Amino acid sequence: MTFISLLIVLLVALQCVVSIPTVSQKSSRSLNLPGRVPLFPKSQVNYGPSDYLRAMIKHNIHPTHPDDLPIDELRSEDAPLRKRSVTIGYVPATPYKYDPSGYYSPITIGQGDNAKTFNLEFDTGSSDLWVFSDLMDVQEIPAGRTIYDPNNSSSAIATNATWNCTYRDGSNSFGVVYLDTISIGGIIIKNQAVEAATNVSSEFLESNWTADGLVGLSTKPNTIQPSNYTTTLQNLFQSNNSQVTENVFTVSLRRPNETQGFFTFGYIDYDLVGNATVQYTPVNYTHGWQVSSEYIIINGTVTARPAGNFALMDTGTTLILVSDLILPLIYAPMGGYFNTTLQAWLFPGNISLSDVPSIVLPVGEANITLALQDMGAGKVGDWIYGSIQSRGNSTHDIYGDYFLRNVYAIFDIPGNGTGPLFGVVPRAPQLAT
Repeated sequence: MTFISLLIVLLVALQCVVSIPTVSQKSSRSLNLPGRVPLFPKSQVNYGPSDYLRAMIKHNIHPTHPDDLPIDELRSEDAPLRKRSVTIGYVPATPYKYDPSGYYSPITIGQGDNAKTFNLEFDTGSSDLWVFSDLMDVQEIPAGRTIYDPNNSSSAIATNATWNCTYRDGSNSFGVVYLDTISIGGIIIKNQAVEAATNVSSEFLESNWTADGLVGLSTKPNTIQPSNYTTTLQNLFQSNNSQVTENVFTVSLRRPNETQGFFTFGYIDYDLVGNATVQYTPVNYTHGWQVSSEYIIINGTVTARPAGNFALMDTGTTLILVSDLILPLIYAPMGGYFNTTLQAWLFPGNISLSDVPSIVLPVGEANITLALQDMGAGKVGDWIYGSIQSRGNSTHDIYGDYFLRNVYAIFDIPGNGTGPLFGVVPRAPQLAT
């Protein structure tokens, strides 16, 4: 049986699994911090039915009213108690059509009849919000992209500022800055710095990258000069933004064969948390959403990483990048090898299920087991391109989408008062219904 066939068998076996138990019940803080959330926060006023279902599940309560449905029916995705009326702060995350390991999400720029919807990549590894614009050579822009035209936006205000982003993969974009009104999941931000591209590198013009630009959600400053323009993240959670009741955003990235993934801004989806414990760890926020990750567990064997090893939680990166010392431990037992042409680790496409190792990557004290199908990032002839590759000369690991699809991730801005926290709830593969 081929590796791909085995993946399908495994997915079928896991079809009914919604979440897996957390390995450690330790948490850097409690979820129930006094004074953190108003009594009736706007983001939760319609949560009553789902909150009730969660309480029944947590305490093993079964309905007794004659008209009640059995608990198993209430737990189904289509059950009325699972339905929410969340209209503020929810943004879908859709896999790219030609590269399903990446995601785009809609936001609007402008207001009234001049507002346009842009499909942008939400990137927790950077801090700039930039879009394709008519200031570029529009003939270079692939068909189907939405283009920002500040002259046709009644809310756009020109500035003398510029920006210049260079990403880890060497891609680059730069241009000029306008202030405009944006909406993210219904959250309105006025005078947001919208960076209109005048030039972008070829990576952003390829057909498999189908976004119209990028929204940075890092804790770091943006690249705008002069540097007195606040980031999207800062504007979303500013103290006078009455549309947001909790300074947190979350992400649930899904595989192409699963139900719709999403981001939330201003609230945590406690339906996904269920009766699990959110495991929080402090963030080294001077470098973005970086957390401690000081070991790896391969088939039950713990290999220590250097003390102080960090991993960046990066929705804008597809793969998982670790040090070169770790990669032979993962791939050599599978018969894998380093392909010098591709400069990447591959493993056999006909590998048996029993020979695929269990990989556990920690986030602080939370151990996250990678799902089997997240070990491979595509076929190369008879070989499979590994999703875990070298971080090169980077001083920290990068945990991209292939890692984040295994968790419900919570980005807590104020954290415990001393700085941001990153929280996870492990999740298992789930087929779309």
